[in-house]
Amino acid sequence: MRERVAAALRMVGLEGLEARRPGQLSGGQQQRVALARTLVLQPRALLLDEPLSNLDARLRAQMRVELRRLHRELGVTTIYVTHDQDEAMALSTRIAVLDRGAIVQLGTPLDVYRRPRTRFVADFLGGTNVLPGTLEAGGEAVRLRAGPRLLVGRSEAPAGARVLCLVRQEPIRLTAGAADGPNHFAGRIMSAVFLGGRYDCEVALADGIPLRVEVPAGVAGVAPTPDETTVIVLEPEDVIVLAD
Repeated sequence: MRERVAAALRMVGLEGLEARRPGQLSGGQQQRVALARTLVLQPRALLLDEPLSNLDARLRAQMRVELRRLHRELGVTTIYVTHDQDEAMALSTRIAVLDRGAIVQLGTPLDVYRRPRTRFVADFLGGTNVLPGTLEAGGEAVRLRAGPRLLVGRSEAPAGARVLCLVRQEPIRLTAGAADGPNHFAGRIMSAVFLGGRYDCEVALADGIPLRVEVPAGVAGVAPTPDETTVIVLEPEDVIVLAD
């Protein structure tokens, strides 16, 4: 028993703290104790239900790294329940998105994020602009409800079908110059919030369509400024088309 307890404490980095009570430990250390109590039983599977919800942002990031390390070392199948999209992306090999108790999409983090099957999945994983419109003949362009024509990745929906164009924040580019190319739209920066490594911007197109855009701080050069005019550039393959 002593050997297994010592091994479990080593796994979670709590060597030397065996004599302390949980109340004498930090929040992150207490979470490690809870994990050690499970690991010492050498389970065939782990169920973790919102295990990091009571920790601050720094400790959550640290514990995500520790949980990934433990999973690699132990190889134990783990079901991890969370409402935190970053945790889901960082920890999982597969993600199951549930809506009202039913799995609506199951896949790798990259697949679920890049190719959501429903608007619910896209919204749940965050950072998505939703633009309603009508699919044109050929399935390679959508006439948005507000007016502009948007080139998209090919859709199998019939011409004239009502569709939703989903565009993540990160692939959208802001640039200077004239809006004279495919999927180039004039706009105005309404707000720009600095978040350390990036700016979270809201940009209004000339037709009044609002878009959320993520601009890397290191790439931006000059910080985006509210009321500044800009040109939004979208690549067709970055536009996901779903039936409305």
